[in-house]
Amino acid sequence: MFELILFDNGLEVAVDGMFRSGFYSTDEIVRFFSEIAEDDPDAGLNPETIEEDVRRILATAADELAIESANWPEKTDNDRLSEAFRRLNECGIRALENYGGTASDCGELYSEIRGDARWRGYCFYHGQDLTSAVLGGELMLRYSAAVDQPSDDDNRPIGETIVEVLRASGLQPEWDGNPRKVVSVQLEWRRRPDSR
Repeated sequence: MFELILFDNGLEVAVDGMFRSGFYSTDEIVRFFSEIAEDDPDAGLNPETIEEDVRRILATAADELAIESANWPEKTDNDRLSEAFRRLNECGIRALENYGGTASDCGELYSEIRGDARWRGYCFYHGQDLTSAVLGGELMLRYSAAVDQPSDDDNRPIGETIVEVLRASGLQPEWDGNPRKVVSVQLEWRRRPDSR
């Protein structure tokens, strides 16, 4: 996730990206990079100064985001995405933003909703998907019907509903109708500071 950004782009880009994702508190971000500094000498982070370094980057990132967000449109792509996820939950698809770290976490989500008649399926994006979206890539949405060993016929209506709800929320999802493929959404990542 954000440790990959650290190794590829450096500490400032990684801290800024994690902050702009909108899902982590200052303390969580400091702790995350402090643990990397302690546990991975190859990261090139100084355990003695990492907390100060991260807090300095966060202060700058917070100032920049406050200025930028004042000029954002009334409704951002992230507002539309959160609205779509609320609607999906209302229509029986358990939808969670930033759930888990990898695609394998779908099994855990299914375990949470299994046997609950409210849910006919689920939809989520995980930490790696989040990292990609924050850096300007597509956001991949993963989904399944809430049944043991779902077939393509089970999964297709879940994908269709997700696409329909995303479009109704003002987003432009891409999906070719193949229930074995993710639904992708190109968006400009603008999660408001007050949504944390």
